[in-house]
Amino acid sequence: VVEAVAKIGEKYYATLQSAFAAAQAGETVVMLRNVTEDFAISNTAAVTFDMAGKTLTGAIMPSTANLTVKNGTIVNNNASYSAIEINSGSIVLNEDVKVSSVRHAIRIDGAVAATIKGGEYTLIPKSGRTHHALNVSGAANVTIEGGKFVGPKGTASDSGSAVNVQSGATVAISGGEFSGGKRNTLASSGTLSLTGGRYDQDVQKYCAEGYMTVKGTDGWYTVVEAAAKIVETGVYYTTFDEAYTAAKTGETIELFR
Repeated sequence: VVEAVAKIGEKYYATLQSAFAAAQAGETVVMLRNVTEDFAISNTAAVTFDMAGKTLTGAIMPSTANLTVKNGTIVNNNASYSAIEINSGSIVLNEDVKVSSVRHAIRIDGAVAATIKGGEYTLIPKSGRTHHALNVSGAANVTIEGGKFVGPKGTASDSGSAVNVQSGATVAISGGEFSGGKRNTLASSGTLSLTGGRYDQDVQKYCAEGYMTVKGTDGWYTVVEAAAKIVETGVYYTTFDEAYTAAKTGETIELFR
């Protein structure tokens, strides 16, 4: 007799691995207690992982899944794995998820559709490593609606960012808080588009057309919708009056709203 760590309905499982292997579309795997386990998912059924306020010490290793994660904490101390890695399928991370990892907190690699609604994603310092709070590659398409993403600045890590977008991947950010890049809080050789969020560095170069950064008194930058742009210089302004004042004779002001 062993203590169950998870259940689906009224059926109990000794490991998370076995629970996810058995899960059918629309079902929820519910954690019953704090668990130490590294496991992978090879199940394309749309499944919810309800951590029920518990802590997983371990990692969701490279997986094929259509997964929604909510209400819990993941702490990964194994530098061989990211805390969560999805290589095919989809993932939704809810507002009540917290992840900390000695490797990447979240790794999205391949033909994956990901939505991050919120949560906290941080790194556990380790020398000799480049690691990111969120690392995106392959043909992945990621939407970030909110959350707190903290890179490795000030730690023993060699390098890394809050969000890293590799060639071929697409990330759209409409909200959230991003900080702590060893050099760059956001790094991208793929497609990165911002329409919102707060940042500890100026990220204007990643703003979508019609959006701009505004520096606050706290030194942070917020992405907001611009009111106007001087076409010839490419500089955005929060009001038409600012653009008009800055414009030189013969220049064109483009209005966004």
